[in-house]
Parts: sequence; structure tokens; C-alpha cells
Amino acid sequence: MEDALEKSKNMRMDNRKLIVEVADSSKHFEQVAKASTVIFMKGLDFAATEKDIEEFFKSHNINHIKQIHIPKKKKTNKSQGIAFVEFEYLVDYKKALGLKNPQILGRTFEIQKSDRPITTKHDE
Repeated sequence: MEDALEKSKNMRMDNRKLIVEVADSSKHFEQVAKASTVIFMKGLDFAATEKDIEEFFKSHNINHIKQIHIPKKKKTNKSQGIAFVEFEYLVDYKKALGLKNPQILGRTFEIQKSDRPITTKHDE
């Protein structure tokens, strides 16, 4: 690979110099792998707790939750009405995405795929 990089230093295409670098995609793939079983819940009742969310999924035979994060507003420490849930297994993740008209505390909410892993650094 180093030999190929060395040869590419003086390459040109359409009279423009080509820049070839080695890509390190391992970090990107780690994030994608972590995010692959994370859902985003929006429109939750502001009073919904982690326990409410866990009981909701258990009532739908979805039992393998790895973690739940309910972001809170910095100034008031109140829920934003959203949550991220990471599942242990892809099968549970897929079941969660397939739920129709989900409700917690009498309020219907949406379940969507999350494109990122759960993080808490901005909220705490």
C-alpha cells in the first residue's frame, strides 16, 4: 500500500494533481455498529420515565434493552419529550420499529431509526 501511495504522489487527472490518502474508517464503522440498534422516540409525554419506557417495551415482548436516555433541558431539568433506546439484539430493535400507534401514559408517540449512538455529554 505504501508503494501505491508513493506512486500516486505525482499522478494527474485532467491536468489536476491527485491527492491520495489512507482512510481510517474504523471509527465510522464503530459508530454505525453502535447506532444500528438505537431508536429515537419523539412526542413522548413529558412525564414519561425510563421505567415507563421499559415497561412499554416489555408489554410488547421486547425485553432486551441495553440503555435508555431521556434528554432533559439544561435550565429546567425537564424532559424534552424525546428518548433514545438501545437494544441488545437486532430482533428487538426491528420489533420496536414495527410497532403501530405506540402509547405511553395515554400519549401516542413516534418511533424512528436513530442515526447515531446514545450520548449524554451535552445533557449532563
